[in-house]
Amino acid sequence: MGIETGQTFPKSRKLIKADGTIAYTWDDKLHNWDGPALIPEGNEKKAEYYLYGMQKTPDEWKEMRRQREGIPFYKNQSMKNQLSDYRN
Repeated sequence: MGIETGQTFPKSRKLIKADGTIAYTWDDKLHNWDGPALIPEGNEKKAEYYLYGMQKTPDEWKEMRRQREGIPFYKNQSMKNQLSDYRN
């Protein structure tokens, strides 16, 4: 199920419930790259981290966030030896 030309990605949504709970969703799943995806009753201490609907610990979330940034593997000097078409 790939993305075809002209197809758009779902938009992220911030939902605030009557009790103050804040939820960030993407494609109808709890998801937030910028911080916790679920903040029960607006209490940051109870915040929960989710990516693509799967709950993560704060450390797992930070590690996954760190992995999505930076240079691509094919531009990383230490990874070039694993590419078959790279020549010195």
